[in-house]
Amino acid sequence: MLGEGGPVGAVAKTLLGAGVQPVRVVLFDKNDAAGWVLGWHQDRTITVRQRIDVSGFGPWTVKQGIVHVEPPFSGNR
Repeated sequence: MLGEGGPVGAVAKTLLGAGVQPVRVVLFDKNDAAGWVLGWHQDRTITVRQRIDVSGFGPWTVKQGIVHVEPPFSGNR
């Protein structure tokens, strides 16, 4: 599904170019009956094995022992 030949991977490749690949997807059924009160937003963090300080990556967090970071983002893609 997320791989290069899967539906999500194909959309990513079409929109962002051949050098990208999804690393995680979280899907929710946000219909009227589900009772969601949280508005639309983007979760842009990724999980990594360890913290390695690289320019543009941050802020860093640790959730349940797993390191998360927000990679550089450009809305111009």
